Amino acid sequence: MSPLPDPVGRQLDVVHLGANQHNVVLGTAGTGKTTMAMHRAVHLADPATANHGTVLLVTFNNTLVTYLQFLSPDGASEITLETYGLFSRGYLNSRGQMPVRDGIAQKGRLRSLVANAVITVGADHPGSRVLNRDTAWFVDEIGWIAGMGHRHRGRVPGRQTSRPADPTQCG
Repeated sequence: MSPLPDPVGRQLDVVHLGANQHNVVLGTAGTGKTTMAMHRAVHLADPATANHGTVLLVTFNNTLVTYLQFLSPDGASEITLETYGLFSRGYLNSRGQMPVRDGIAQKGRLRSLVANAVITVGADHPGSRVLNRDTAWFVDEIGWIAGMGHRHRGRVPGRQTSRPADPTQCG
């Protein structure tokens, strides 16, 4: 049984909005926007719905993907849940625009982007020792993280470190 809560009040209207138009649903935190997105996806994938089919539901982060997977009812195989990043990379790859290695930016462009980022962050943290490192070190770290398949901010698998609250203060 799915933990997806039943729509209340006008939420049911949102689930059944016309399929041939664009809609924007606004609301403050906790009003059920994410829940309604899942209900809407279930409705659009339901064979009993006119023009039903596969549904792609994109969201900003993996936490919301995991939450939507939790809410997803059994048999919702026609619903694909992805982050914008994963969807974008898949799209670029399908168009032959996704490099095999080193992510979206090739080495020269990546080095330039990293160097500019270090300068920008360094302006706000002039005493940071980590920002004095060579740009190649940052590029190598990004490559290592990408190679490990690490997609979440925070603790990196396989690395044991005690990090200060402010990462610009590490050495």
